[in-house]
Amino acid sequence: MLSSEEQSTKKWTNFLLFALFLQIAAWSYEAYFNSTAINSVIFLNLNLSDQFASLFDKFSSLVLLLSFGLFLITRVASFLLVPVAYGLALPICTMLLHSSFAYEFALLTGAARFGLPLVLYLFYKNQEKGWGIDKRFLIRFFICLTFVGHGIEALMEHPKFIDFLIEGFALLFGYELSEAYAVHLLTLIGAADIVLSISGLIKPRVSVYLFMTAWGFITAVCRLMYFQWDGIFPMLLRSAHWALPAFVVYMILQQRKVSEPWKIWKAVKG
Repeated sequence: MLSSEEQSTKKWTNFLLFALFLQIAAWSYEAYFNSTAINSVIFLNLNLSDQFASLFDKFSSLVLLLSFGLFLITRVASFLLVPVAYGLALPICTMLLHSSFAYEFALLTGAARFGLPLVLYLFYKNQEKGWGIDKRFLIRFFICLTFVGHGIEALMEHPKFIDFLIEGFALLFGYELSEAYAVHLLTLIGAADIVLSISGLIKPRVSVYLFMTAWGFITAVCRLMYFQWDGIFPMLLRSAHWALPAFVVYMILQQRKVSEPWKIWKAVKG
């Protein structure tokens, strides 16, 4: 029979699996119904037909869903390498295309998305070792890369981020933020993203990862607010941005033997 600590760890591991499911659902939807960066590389860089590129996208969509389903049934860790490979292929193709804003940092901004299935693969490959120090560091590392990447994009004044701020202020506060103020605010956000993520990598603090969890969730929901129903899958695609830091919070609290949620304020100080 599992101890209470083991049961809690199992629940949080399932929480990461649920986040991965949301991410794979978003990947699969985009690949099946829209064109991905992989599609564009096949068509533009490899000079293969548009029909083949579209078929490859649809095939990738089905393989992603099938591999995750087979993993859930068999618990064979190797099936998780499929979303790892797909998660790596997308930013690499984005970098090859040179077509999106700050494409040079695509591997950074996408690190949490391929990092999530990778840490789960490593966990289930050696499940008897549990969530050791190496895996915990990897989770923090991937989150740090993602926040640094988005921080750099913010400092570069990503046009979409500026629009998010202006629309968000108008929707939440009924106040239309000027573009100049939005740029200043975005600069502060970008600097905070970079500083906090690096500090959280060096020394994990509950307060830092609670902020990252909240900010990762807010920025994901921004897609739904800005694009409305079209933003559902872009929002789900960013599930790792809040799930991984939330898992880090749990691991820190577990180390400090803080089991009651109402006592979390004691751990925040550290």
